[in-house]
Amino acid sequence: ISSKRYKRSTSQQTNRMSNPNTTQSKKGMTLQARVCLFFLLPLFVGSFGLFLSFFKTKVLNQKDSDIDFDRDFIIPFFVTFVLVTVVMIQTSGFASSKAEPLISWPKVIKKKKITKKMVIVDDDGNVIEDEELLSKLEKKKRNASKKED
Repeated sequence: ISSKRYKRSTSQQTNRMSNPNTTQSKKGMTLQARVCLFFLLPLFVGSFGLFLSFFKTKVLNQKDSDIDFDRDFIIPFFVTFVLVTVVMIQTSGFASSKAEPLISWPKVIKKKKITKKMVIVDDDGNVIEDEELLSKLEKKKRNASKKED
């Protein structure tokens, strides 16, 4: 009986090693963790902003700043909520640690510049670049062809 158990466990280990996409590697966040990230973290940040405003007006006795609920609680709450949402979208629901971009940019295609030029080669295989030399060679060919006639 123990040998069968051993064989099963080794076969399961080899399957896990050969298939990297097992349930262990694709473990996502639990519902409790998502609730904490989406609601409790922004609530904490907003409450902290409201507390700092209260501390500033009541404890430090600064009369010029009053407590404004929108400025002190709502704006930090929404900024944190948007930040958590963007991170969730980029990491595919917090399933991976690698962030993917929101917009897939097209890949840059490298274009090779092709230049066409005419190369003139003499009978020996040398490249002729000088136009005067080219005209002299043509004259020599004409003279040689006249002598043969």
